Amino acid sequence: MILIGLPPLARGDYNLQLNGSALNVTWTINAFENMTAYTHVAVFPVNLNSSLEGDNLSAFSSALQNAIMERVSSARISNLSVRISSNSPDITCTESCAPQWLNATAQFQVHEPTQTRMGIIRYDLSWKGVRMDEDLRVGNASFNTLGQTYLLKALTPFVNFPSTSTDLMRVVVNNLGVLRDTYQGVTSPIVLFDMSSLQTPIEEWSVSQDFASQLDIRTSPQVGGFSTSAVESITEPGETIHIAYVSGASVHAKISAPMNTVTQGDVLLVDLSGGFYDQILSGIILATLATLLVVLVFERQVIGGPKWTTRPKRKNR
Repeated sequence: MILIGLPPLARGDYNLQLNGSALNVTWTINAFENMTAYTHVAVFPVNLNSSLEGDNLSAFSSALQNAIMERVSSARISNLSVRISSNSPDITCTESCAPQWLNATAQFQVHEPTQTRMGIIRYDLSWKGVRMDEDLRVGNASFNTLGQTYLLKALTPFVNFPSTSTDLMRVVVNNLGVLRDTYQGVTSPIVLFDMSSLQTPIEEWSVSQDFASQLDIRTSPQVGGFSTSAVESITEPGETIHIAYVSGASVHAKISAPMNTVTQGDVLLVDLSGGFYDQILSGIILATLATLLVVLVFERQVIGGPKWTTRPKRKNR
């Protein structure tokens, strides 16, 4: 078996860091495709290298704000910046082609009204699985609605491939095998800015410690992004050759918070009381232990202690 044409996977990151009353978010997406080696047409918009501004930035901000408020109505964003870049693939290449890439970075802060009780501040991160469906643009180029704008057309020659017993094409979109009559419904909803796959509550994310920074790092078991693949399998005497034409993005999520943070579902609870809450808990525990000790002593002395009896009178002889 020989596998040809699979480009290296470029990792993206979705980092949320608790900083005072806000969450600092850096959302980096590195999408790629090598389907051009088969179609000889660029899939993503080419030669982008811009920071959003004006109406384009306002449209992104509105889409992001609405998507977050759908999950946590009190959350607000600020300090947004977005940068988009892409390259131009070699449309004449047929073998070992460099992939086309589309990169995006959004940085912003998320604020909520402060909710503090007994020195414990509460942050609701139910918005973590944010997804934006709008046709967002840089200049006149769409960069978010990848499925509807680009991938439907790019996958057409693959789903219409005239497969035979010795030359077979198999197409998969977001881990679902598709055919000519079914690929549109799965492909069309694909967008670049999509973390809706983060379904596991933060309470169940894995946790590691950064002692130098005094932070707990929570990592999601799911990743955001999308994937498509069209694998051509050519059977020849003595071997089968698999040629992979793919597109996708893989975005890994993590949350950084102080070590005195605990989680309940998707809520972070941070002790800002200087240990006052811990002192109360310690006091309750000590009081409970003292009560148990008194009860044990009482039981030993009154119930389990020595029993005093009178000596029976001796009979006179």
